[in-house]
Amino acid sequence: WGEGRKDNLVSPGASRRGLALRHDVLISGRPMSTQPSIGYAHTDVDDPYQVLLWATERYEGRIGVSTSLGPQTLVILHMLHVLERQVPVYFLDTGLHFPETYALRLRVQARLGIDVQTITPKQTVSEQAYAHGEMLWETNPDRCCALRKTAPLDGLLSGLDAWVTGLRRDQSSTR
Repeated sequence: WGEGRKDNLVSPGASRRGLALRHDVLISGRPMSTQPSIGYAHTDVDDPYQVLLWATERYEGRIGVSTSLGPQTLVILHMLHVLERQVPVYFLDTGLHFPETYALRLRVQARLGIDVQTITPKQTVSEQAYAHGEMLWETNPDRCCALRKTAPLDGLLSGLDAWVTGLRRDQSSTR
């Protein structure tokens, strides 16, 4: 992120490193869940902008973007901004992010003129520690992710017909 480049939300060379949106990235139609039954639509469209246009038109008012503020979704958010498409953006706040992540969220909101809505787990980190033990992410990372990520995301997705995210193929067997 160069401070002098207000039009660029991706680090220099991101597309050369394979971080640009690929044409097989994004759409999942109903039924939606974070369980392995998700079906991602593949397309042979070479232009990811056209994929985003199609998705935002087809699912207008019933589509959302989830972001962890990684390079993949920053590219998608920038593309939606260029396309002037208004799509709700959701950030899953696990309560365990670095201060820099929260600062980046504010910068993205300001640069793109968007409101990034916060999705939170049912329990705070302290409540989770009391109920399940300290540092669950170390002792039982699958349970921790189920509580802090999967459950809140399932709640979000139950209200949408389409979901856009920057999940890479190597991050999930369902991708």
